[in-house]
Amino acid sequence: MNKKLILGLCIAGMLGITACGSQQTSEQSESAVEAATEKEEALNNAKDTVEANLATEENAEPEIFYDGSEIAPSIDISGCDTFTQIVDKKLSSGMCYTNATIGDADVLLVGSGCYDNMDGNMAAIDSTIFIYDKDGLIKEIGKVTSGGTAYPLAIKDGNLFCASNGWISEVTISNEEIQLVKESWADYSSKDNGEDAFYTYNAATKTKTEIDEDSFWSLYDVLEDAEILNFNKIQ
Repeated sequence: MNKKLILGLCIAGMLGITACGSQQTSEQSESAVEAATEKEEALNNAKDTVEANLATEENAEPEIFYDGSEIAPSIDISGCDTFTQIVDKKLSSGMCYTNATIGDADVLLVGSGCYDNMDGNMAAIDSTIFIYDKDGLIKEIGKVTSGGTAYPLAIKDGNLFCASNGWISEVTISNEEIQLVKESWADYSSKDNGEDAFYTYNAATKTKTEIDEDSFWSLYDVLEDAEILNFNKIQ
């Protein structure tokens, strides 16, 4: 066979192989780009879903989990002009009391009972709260409770904390009233798909926001440095 013909066939073959390889490389690049695009779209969709699920509801109403009206003691303070007189005249054996500053008020807290918290404190989980009003008269402003002995009443940064396994509330006292600052809770029945939901409510902005489970449980960390109220038991 003519040498020039053989050389021409070899060159043509090599050019064909090179063209084929280039085509394959181009197709692989296009596939990689498509895969990356699909992955990015999936991540964006997932993010949108999370943001939609963790929506914020404005002008929401609080749940008021800390209300102790059915648990804390009812006390007739008629004839009492001072906190000391309430303690001396009105409290019966087994009840307890302590003084504290919450928000802008010096208060007397009276509990239905107390227990040894094994940390040097006689703790309580409910209290009826009394203040002196602007005229110097004793006034009951409300009742609070926690959900069990694992969560004794405690104070941090001047605010009172009440809690349970499924909720935690921070309250203060202002203008002779108990006022909610913030509360968070778990809702084990709100999701149609059977998943738990977790919410937080900010009283200043009146907003209810869904949060994730880790964020919810991290809110309990504040109790680690809070001061547990130490009550005196009536003998």
